[in-house]
Order: sequence, then structure tokens, then C-alpha cells
Amino acid sequence: MPNAIESDRPHLAKAQASSALYPPIGGIRLEARMRQTRGGMRSRFLLALVSCSLSSCNGAPSRNILGSYFPSWMVCALVGIAAAVIGRSILKATGLLGELPAPLAVLLAIACAVTLSLWLVWLA
Repeated sequence: MPNAIESDRPHLAKAQASSALYPPIGGIRLEARMRQTRGGMRSRFLLALVSCSLSSCNGAPSRNILGSYFPSWMVCALVGIAAAVIGRSILKATGLLGELPAPLAVLLAIACAVTLSLWLVWLA
């Protein structure tokens, strides 16, 4: 009887004769396709890397403050931090700071909101 099964299904006989428990899905074609995909991914990565390195802008947005050039994002971040400090003092004076469940998160949200809105209004 085993000879009849092997003759009916020759691909199973080859799979059982190999050292692997299960043959890969798609067999040799899948392995060849995977090699092509790896090469394609490598070339796509190199293309993206080259295109990013060749593209540039005409200069970093910076501001002249007392003779030194500071990045604009740093100026916006400092204004946002100052707004958070002022917001904290207002919340403490009104007594709402103690009522907040997460005051650090609220103050961080105030700083981020002021920073990003200043960036959009001033530089966009």
C-alpha cells in the first residue's frame, strides 16, 4: 500500500525525503522571489537615501538675537515654556492647580499649544 500512496502523490514523497519537516510554501520560486524583493528593497532604500541627501533648503530658519543667530524653533519653544510658567502661576493663584488630576500634563499641553501656534502664525 505505501507504494500506491507514493505513486499517487509524488510531491509528498519528495517532501518526506527532504530533511525539512515541511517544504516552504511556493518552493524554489518563493525563495527566488524573496531574493529579488531583498534586492529591490535595498535599491529603494538607497534611492530614498540619495534623494534625501540631495534635497536641501536655502537656509535654516533662524533669528538674529543680540548678534547671535538662534534657530526659530528654539525661540518658539522658549515662548511656549514662558507661557506654561505664566499659566501655572495663574492656575495657582486661582486655586485650580490643586484641582487638576495631572497638572504636569496640562502645563505641557499649554507649552506645546503655544509653541506650535506661534510657529504657525510667525513662520508659516
